[in-house]
Amino acid sequence: MHLQPIELLTDQHVAEIFGVASKTLANWRVFGKGPRFIKVGGQVRYFPDDVRRYLETRAFNSTSEYAAIDDSSPKKVLRSSSQK
Repeated sequence: MHLQPIELLTDQHVAEIFGVASKTLANWRVFGKGPRFIKVGGQVRYFPDDVRRYLETRAFNSTSEYAAIDDSSPKKVLRSSSQK
């Protein structure tokens, strides 16, 4: 049985596509945001179709349509002074 090579995108490549830092993608992964990912040999990789699908879910026809959804960017959780 011969397997065809599978094209996987690196964390750096996906960050470049999205115009964000690799650290932003890492934060999204922690919060369950962004495109699906896999780990291969300890390295994060993305299937191109998952990246494409994620981008398609972020396409809007109007600004009001965009405003109606929850932003996919994780929000910083601020601890109150009593939690420090």
